[in-house]
Amino acid sequence: MKKDNIKTLIGMAVLFLAAIGTTLFLYLMKWEPSGLDVWGHVFKANVMYEGLQEGVFYPLYTPKWYNGIQLYRYWPPFCYYIMAFLQFLAGGDPIVGYYLFAFVTIFVGGVPFVLLGKHMGRPIIGVACALLYFCLPDNIRVYFVEGNMPRIATSIIIPYVIYFLWKYIREHKKTALIGLMLSMMCMTFTHLMLTAITGIGTFIFLCFDWFQNRDFKRDFIALVSMVIGILMAGIWFIPALHGGMLSMGDSSSDTQDLLTFSLAESLNGLNRVFFDVEIYYFGLSVIFVAVFGLILSKNQKAGFVFAIFVLLGTTPATVSITKHIPLGEFLWMTRFTALAYAFFLLSILEWKRIRKKYAILLFALLALDSGVSVLNLHRYYSPAFAEAKADGALLNEHTVQRANVMDHSLYGCYLSWSLVEEGDADYTFGWAWQGAETAENIMLMNEALEHEAYTYIFDRSIEHGDDTVLVQAAQVFNEKKMLDAAKLLGYQLVEESDTGYVFKLDTPKQFGVKTEYLGMAIGSYAKSVCIYYPTFSIGASNVIEDYTIEELSKYQTVFLSGFSYRNQKDAESFLKELADKGVRVVIDCAHLPENGLQQKQFLGTIQNSITFENVLPNLKLGDNEIVAGRIPIEDGIWQTGYVNNQDKVLGYVDIGSKDIPYLSYNEEHENIWFLGLNLAYYAVTADNTDVMQILDQCFGVNYNQCPKREIVPLNIEVTWDSITIDCEETGVNTTLAFQDNFKTEQKIWEENNLMYIGDNHTEIDIVYPYFWQGFLVSLLGIASSGLLFCTKIKKYI
Repeated sequence: MKKDNIKTLIGMAVLFLAAIGTTLFLYLMKWEPSGLDVWGHVFKANVMYEGLQEGVFYPLYTPKWYNGIQLYRYWPPFCYYIMAFLQFLAGGDPIVGYYLFAFVTIFVGGVPFVLLGKHMGRPIIGVACALLYFCLPDNIRVYFVEGNMPRIATSIIIPYVIYFLWKYIREHKKTALIGLMLSMMCMTFTHLMLTAITGIGTFIFLCFDWFQNRDFKRDFIALVSMVIGILMAGIWFIPALHGGMLSMGDSSSDTQDLLTFSLAESLNGLNRVFFDVEIYYFGLSVIFVAVFGLILSKNQKAGFVFAIFVLLGTTPATVSITKHIPLGEFLWMTRFTALAYAFFLLSILEWKRIRKKYAILLFALLALDSGVSVLNLHRYYSPAFAEAKADGALLNEHTVQRANVMDHSLYGCYLSWSLVEEGDADYTFGWAWQGAETAENIMLMNEALEHEAYTYIFDRSIEHGDDTVLVQAAQVFNEKKMLDAAKLLGYQLVEESDTGYVFKLDTPKQFGVKTEYLGMAIGSYAKSVCIYYPTFSIGASNVIEDYTIEELSKYQTVFLSGFSYRNQKDAESFLKELADKGVRVVIDCAHLPENGLQQKQFLGTIQNSITFENVLPNLKLGDNEIVAGRIPIEDGIWQTGYVNNQDKVLGYVDIGSKDIPYLSYNEEHENIWFLGLNLAYYAVTADNTDVMQILDQCFGVNYNQCPKREIVPLNIEVTWDSITIDCEETGVNTTLAFQDNFKTEQKIWEENNLMYIGDNHTEIDIVYPYFWQGFLVSLLGIASSGLLFCTKIKKYI
């Protein structure tokens, strides 16, 4: 046997022992799953395990989180298949399965580096890179502090992407393209965003590499192969691109700001020892070696350049630029770190001219820096919060159908596991909001908690079928207000601890709700008003023409803010007809849609712009004068609009010698009212109950007035692929979230993202969404892979 082969086998053995040693350490220390997100991922893996145990290869649905959710539609399943298999090896114990995941991460993720070392004739350095990869600072942080298991799984796949990429662009092995395609397919089935990041990062790396190797055709074919690998996973990602976070509007830019760090932070290794281990630390040693290699290595510098590029990309100065380029808001550069590490190690492996003593010195520096992280592993360890365990246990004692937890997620992810696995109850929240059909509902309840709008919280808890509600004590600033709101809605305080309040509603074991709302809020800016006016429902669409007169005429009031239309005349005619039927239509003048002529004009009225600074003037309403007070935004500038040309002015502000109307209507259509100055948003933002007197008059309902609700017993049976509902009444909110993969011959519909039934007996089949579209994309990927090897491109391979 060749000497290099013996060294490689010894290296594999060393890597195996390191992986076994880490697993045994976790097991003997009895460390529970660690990290901010980890318990949510353990739950998803456990659901996968239970499904596989019952012969269900791909669980389509679970009712446990968010009133029902398609658990693997927006979170790729591959990581959970791995974790479920490890749980199987552990005899069904998810905690032992978690320990085994550490073995897979270290050993399986390190193998490509050992193989690269063998192929380059540098087996010892290959083993050193394999051992270092997991221990590099941010990889340790992601594993134990974030606990993001799919992200960790991608860090296992990344070395294989790099291994097959190297085999193709350096050794010209055309069979490596198959491995590259399969690696990218597995990556797509693991984490969609990190797949895109891997593709973008590889493109950037190859651009740097091209300056030295000048092999454009081979680089291009490698990128094409990666795209083909992604297409092969179309059966999954096509459904994932419909709905979920992509339909929620853009919060990515805000997240990007949170993932931005100065060089003083990202290169400060002392945080791991003395300060906050959650702070992103790239690795001072990595940058030192990258700069050293960039200057002194003769060729193959791309990995060093890429590492420096990624670090600079995480700084505020760079992010302020990238977030303004197309799709730049998704360039979360900290997510490139594992890829940067892998390419960095590749360049070390390719740095063949470095003298042995300098190589030892550089690896010693990397090992020392990484060793600080390993030796401080106890500081990275992030178990579940004790108060979450204690209050979750109280909640488990009382919950029958479903629980609601108002904590702004400060309890962490443990309750997402505890309530449904240890307490056997469903949960209105969960640890995967981006794919919840009720995500909008959840965000409004959290907003209500910020504003101490407890009446809204308890009312919507009934709507979501929550017989128990836990409110974290740290979120309560007016206990009496909370207790009064709970009592008003029928909830009794049954447990109180230093950290939380548990409320219980007397209900049947399973129940739905019948509701009569008095108002409908339509438009992107209309939703928040419901927090203070719970009797308003939220429209499913912002477009006027998507509604019918019959649908809206059952309401007393319709509030429009941030609405749109396809045809202005049709929308105006629709609202006139609705008003003629006795429905009050209130239009927020500050958010009128543009009419195509760069004018905000609707129903013959043009919006006029106006700006106030620091303080909003006193508001005249009939004979009353209302003090609005200070403007509740940081810069104190209130840019808004008002309308005129109305026959009847109900309210105005006095600015010098000019009266500016903020509430008015035309006598020809006296049920269509125009509300100016963005007062609805002002009242909510400022928590100004005086200004809400104006809204009371507009809407014809009172502040904090609740809809009429009736609890209705029903019976729901859920399997892996079906739901059966029996109820003596119809028109009932089942409290299950409405899903687009529900198929039935009975009548069901969606209101407030929840499912209503129109029959006494309803049978629903749960199907795979967008199956044929995804299947065709996967088929296209497979066909493209064949085409790559069978056409003219073959001569370049």
